[in-house]
Amino acid sequence: MFVYTITQKDLSDLFNVNIYDYYFAGVTDKEACGANGPLNDRKFKDMFVKAFGGEKNLENTYVNAGILLFNLKKMREDKLVEKLLGCASKYNFNRHDQDTLNYVCNDKIQNIDKIFNCHPGIIKSLENQVIIHYMCQKPWNYYNMKCANIWWNYAKLTGLEKEIKEKFPDKSKIKKNRQSKNCSAEKQRKIKKVA
Repeated sequence: MFVYTITQKDLSDLFNVNIYDYYFAGVTDKEACGANGPLNDRKFKDMFVKAFGGEKNLENTYVNAGILLFNLKKMREDKLVEKLLGCASKYNFNRHDQDTLNYVCNDKIQNIDKIFNCHPGIIKSLENQVIIHYMCQKPWNYYNMKCANIWWNYAKLTGLEKEIKEKFPDKSKIKKNRQSKNCSAEKQRKIKKVA
């Protein structure tokens, strides 16, 4: 798991997923598969579609690499690390580790429920979500983003909240300040034109 995740509930159900015949289990990531991913990559699209046996299979199997449950025994038996390193050195994928894992392991990926890798911007209710994954914007950069309060509650528990805020100012405020400065500059130009 990445450091920008929050585990809200017991992970027992995740560890009980049967991955005996798979290299790993993960949650499908249709958004990443499309946006800057294999389906929109002229250089690699055909290669991915062929490996997955069609666009639909690619969309329905391609997983987010932020939260994965690995079958290390099978990976060692099949010398998967060597295959992954070979692929990574041969191709310069947009989503480096994620694309490499998906491409090499395409037929050995077990899809699991989205509750184990919930993106705050996509999910409607966090009530049943096990793991929140802040994939794009981070709560320490955008204090008021959806679900940032959950992250900040944990930051308070560490005693480092003040230090984090000093090191990482709220970018949404900076952006607003820039907009208001631009607005002020625009108003000033108009005033000069009138005068």
